[in-house]
Amino acid sequence: MGKVTRKRYSCEFKSRVALEAIRGEQTLSELASKHGVHQTMIAQWKRQAIEGMAATFSGKCKCCFKIPHMCCRKIPQHGYGDQPL
Repeated sequence: MGKVTRKRYSCEFKSRVALEAIRGEQTLSELASKHGVHQTMIAQWKRQAIEGMAATFSGKCKCCFKIPHMCCRKIPQHGYGDQPL
């Protein structure tokens, strides 16, 4: 028997399924059978999408919540050469 690996889904797929779940036109069970994914995964993606939207409008970036002292806004961003963006 071969090694069993978990299936990985692209971020585009997850976001599309999460958006369908947020719309609420179909139940999680219907979405699960439509996309071949377990309904608890869809519920998790939906929750993550909603949390991500809240972070988008809060004025903080995602990294601020994980590691505040390493926020991407505190690290200088540079373009070509030494010219700041």
